Amino acid sequence: MPKVSEMFPSKYLKASDLLGRQFTLTIKRAVVEPLGMPPEDKLIVYFVETDKGLALNKTNANTIVAQYGDDTDYWRGKQLTIYPTEVAFQGKMVETIRVSNKVVAQRQPVRQPEPEPVAPPIHWEEEEEQDPDIPF
Repeated sequence: MPKVSEMFPSKYLKASDLLGRQFTLTIKRAVVEPLGMPPEDKLIVYFVETDKGLALNKTNANTIVAQYGDDTDYWRGKQLTIYPTEVAFQGKMVETIRVSNKVVAQRQPVRQPEPEPVAPPIHWEEEEEQDPDIPF
């Protein structure tokens, strides 16, 4: 069965979209769009890596301003690290997305080297008794 969120996809990022992880994204553009009911103009940041935008609250907007300045035209091409967290809102804890005050580089998968061939074990004629409680 499909998930409700799949049947009614959002145009904007939600904390649950991040699956508990942080992401570093590249800003494509920042625009003002009406959002909510009744509609209120909000600053939305769109990214190269996803079609979904991030609606900025004052806290996240100020964090970006501290990094890249007040003029949103200069944000294009800059990177942001976003992460999910919980905040108190109207007396309840709610999930939200925060912008980090520093960019965290995405980790690239590390290729593990092939294991070295191991010589076969040496078998002694007499084996010592082993204590089963020692894990090594």
